[in-house]
Amino acid sequence: MGEAGDVAGGYWTPTLRVRELDDGRCRLSLVAIADGVGPTLQEAGDDLVANLLTLVMSLRAPGMRMAPGLGPLDRRSLGFLWDLGDIASRGGDIRHHVFGYPELPDAVA
Repeated sequence: MGEAGDVAGGYWTPTLRVRELDDGRCRLSLVAIADGVGPTLQEAGDDLVANLLTLVMSLRAPGMRMAPGLGPLDRRSLGFLWDLGDIASRGGDIRHHVFGYPELPDAVA
């Protein structure tokens, strides 16, 4: 059995988009989930990761309730976020999961 984000034997991840804003800053978005903004792509990525960590840890908090007006949640997105929360709760780095590169061993990182 695969992880919550598995879709038909493969792993689903939300679309990642990058855009330059009018003021020259960079916006990096996981479409319909979260985004990060910064003067460089690296800083926008750092902001995106920080925002995702806040979101996923809130989802895992006891007593978390969804507003009924939001309608049904997308199961793929929820599974992806749950997986990020699982990684973070074990002390792992979610970047490899968000940006699609393998987690490096401690000796290399």
